[in-house]
Amino acid sequence: MQAKLIITFTPLSGADFLTKAGTIVNAMRDNADFPEPWPPQVPSFPQLEEAYNAFGDAFHASASRDRVKISEKVANRATLVEHLKALAGYLEVVAKGDTTKLLRTGYDLRKDIVHGTGTIPLSAPSGFIAKHGKLSGSIVLHATNIPGAVSYEAHYTDGDPANEESWKDAGTFPGCNRIDIGGLVLGKLYWFRIRAIGNNGAGAWTDPASVIII
Repeated sequence: MQAKLIITFTPLSGADFLTKAGTIVNAMRDNADFPEPWPPQVPSFPQLEEAYNAFGDAFHASASRDRVKISEKVANRATLVEHLKALAGYLEVVAKGDTTKLLRTGYDLRKDIVHGTGTIPLSAPSGFIAKHGKLSGSIVLHATNIPGAVSYEAHYTDGDPANEESWKDAGTFPGCNRIDIGGLVLGKLYWFRIRAIGNNGAGAWTDPASVIII
């Protein structure tokens, strides 16, 4: 199996993601294995560094728990994740399976899955969105059902979405094309996420979606 880089950052807390992204940025600075210029479809190193610094600034600013600062942090994290994912694909192509080169990128490498003895974790449901429901104080979550899922778990928070302890259980549902959540406080900003549950356990969380309740 050809070596692959891990580009799933959702499970990482804000602090852990900042550390991992910093490790990648430092590793890619003047990296002789992947000399610049990189192709136009890949973010340049200055763009990557700028996105990293923007997230770092927003992460520290959000410590005040100001909702605007938290929203900026989440938006900057999403931009940085996009850059890291795009760069990873390019690095894999250039490395041609050379794990020594890939280990010098700062990314973590995926472990090989041995078919017949291991299990493949479920991916995060795609197309995840949160919309206002018909009733005041309600939200409807939508995503695409994925093969292997037997149910879907939903969480919500009105705090910092990067803090795992702030998330609350909204219930388990048979599908994810329509999940209704009610009883929310009007005027508050809430964050939502879902994940699939299969016979072998829970899959990856979706990136959180935010909505102000009306």
